[in-house]
Amino acid sequence: MSNENLSTRLERSSRRDIKKILMINPQSETHSEQASRFPLGLFSIATFIAEKFKGPLDVSILDLQIQTPDFDIAKAVEDVNPDVVMTTAITPYEPYAQKIGEIVREVKPTSLSLIGGYHATARPSETIASGNFDVGAIGEGEETVLDFLNALATHTLDQPEKLLDIPGLFFKGDNGQTAYSKLRVPQLPLSQYPWASKGLELLVGQTVSYQVFGDTKKFDSQPGTIITSRGCVHNCANCGSKQMFQVVRNRPPKDVVGEIRYLYDKYGTKNFYFADDTINQDPERLNEISRLLIREALPIEWVGMARVDTLKPDLYKLAVKAGAVEFAFGVESADPQVLAALEQNKANLENVVATTQMVRDAGADVKYYLMTGNPKETPESSQMTAEFLQATQPDKIRVSRSIPYPGAPFIGEIEVVPPYDKQYEHWWAFPPPSNPFGPLLNLTKTSLMSPEQIEEARQLLIRTHLAYGGKI
Repeated sequence: MSNENLSTRLERSSRRDIKKILMINPQSETHSEQASRFPLGLFSIATFIAEKFKGPLDVSILDLQIQTPDFDIAKAVEDVNPDVVMTTAITPYEPYAQKIGEIVREVKPTSLSLIGGYHATARPSETIASGNFDVGAIGEGEETVLDFLNALATHTLDQPEKLLDIPGLFFKGDNGQTAYSKLRVPQLPLSQYPWASKGLELLVGQTVSYQVFGDTKKFDSQPGTIITSRGCVHNCANCGSKQMFQVVRNRPPKDVVGEIRYLYDKYGTKNFYFADDTINQDPERLNEISRLLIREALPIEWVGMARVDTLKPDLYKLAVKAGAVEFAFGVESADPQVLAALEQNKANLENVVATTQMVRDAGADVKYYLMTGNPKETPESSQMTAEFLQATQPDKIRVSRSIPYPGAPFIGEIEVVPPYDKQYEHWWAFPPPSNPFGPLLNLTKTSLMSPEQIEEARQLLIRTHLAYGGKI
């Protein structure tokens, strides 16, 4: 049945009711470690379709990142016996998503397979070419997947051409060419989406706990992952957020705090990661979230990613009163030429210094995200960054290397060297959380730096941080 064309598969599916959906989050064999954060994309789609599908629907989530390495995927698929299987992947997980597609084809060949996520959005034709998936979703998937399932439920979605009526889809037609429906712009406000964290109630498998939080710290209670907004108003050259999220959308502060209260009441969650691209993108909205959290008086701690151009000391003071213990900033480099190449001009060093002091005065830790191997970077650039680290001494750092991920604007300025250029499973920008300062493969090069120089620059920043007593 694996050689069937899409017409045959759709025609067969159109004759039966859609009752069971299985959503699978892949694990990496090269970067394997128990996950600390919820797969919010899958969780959100799962809870959305479970609530809004026109009819009864059994939705299950299999997160392989919280399973043991010997977990039997094939048996799990057999046990669920799904009518539709959905998988998602960022670029380093793409080969493993393909393996999942192969397993599903073998174990449950009559089910339809979908794929979405960042990599599928940026490289749809490449993703669908393998034949392991019937249909792909571009961008935010909730409304797209719901419309697809509702169309299946009408028993009329029996030909590939009818997929073109559902915005946000792509597929390989019977002629072997990739076809696309029109681009979808999400219509529903995020306030009408179910809480993504309710996906915890849909998990199947052996292990259903996200035990590791932050870099190396472990907590007794179930940590939580929250997103208060989607998308970003900025267009940094090293980020593919603009391609994934067409518009910026915010959740109402009361909705955010309600979800936090739900996780605290149901799971005892006291430690939260705010997964927004920029938690302080709308300062007043963050202030309102902080005020509501203070009113709730929950004994929680949270961390978030922010930008340094929001020079508002009271924002950080209020956030700390509301439980904030750390703000992370994308400093990337101390070389102005590198920042300009990354379109990070607002992340100027004066703002970094000022914001670092504001956060410290408020009582929270400061974490810098740094990158080596950037466009315009030289070995001298990393020396400048090391000197800046010594001067500012952030509490924590994470040093990654720039990767030309599909969808990032600076793709083409950084080269992945053979044989890794064809091996997405090695395209990791940073090591596993249990060894955050460990070595990385000599994976990339630029016109100004060799792979060895890029890793040496990374190690220089790590040595500098540890020399002044920085935290791991």
